[in-house]
Amino acid sequence: MIGTVPSSGSGVRDEADIEHEKLENQKEAKILEKTNERLKDLVPNDEMYEAMENFLLGDPENQLQLLGPEAEIVKKGDEARDKNEDLIARAQYETAAKIAIYNQNPQLTKQDLELASKVTESNDRHARMQKTILANLDQVIQIARDYYKTKEIVTAETEAEVKAEQEAEAKK
Repeated sequence: MIGTVPSSGSGVRDEADIEHEKLENQKEAKILEKTNERLKDLVPNDEMYEAMENFLLGDPENQLQLLGPEAEIVKKGDEARDKNEDLIARAQYETAAKIAIYNQNPQLTKQDLELASKVTESNDRHARMQKTILANLDQVIQIARDYYKTKEIVTAETEAEVKAEQEAEAKK
């Protein structure tokens, strides 16, 4: 039967899935907007904003599970460096630094970024961000602490707002 649509009721489910996905996307957009505003309030200048925006994890709980332990990531960076795959090595070392920042470990952050700097071209924007983080390490750790705390609060508030909106919509 060409051109017919099965009437198994799956259309209703599909619409519900689409609506759920739309709400999730709206929720994520609100969280991102609010946390970006908070980050702008926390940093002293555009240079620090760019560095922090790049070195903060967007979804730490999920990302940390996917990325694995910091030491494993550094090992992958070392392997890439030994193969002269500098771009891959830089990405691995910077990822390890992001985890160290999330874990509030300035010494590990410094070690990871020093490794990254050895495989990064001096005129690369990543070299500038690495230097910014290293030069302001204590401030970076404090900004990250405040940012992640804010992100948790904003996420909880936004989820509550979206749930309330859904309930209000369902009552109509």
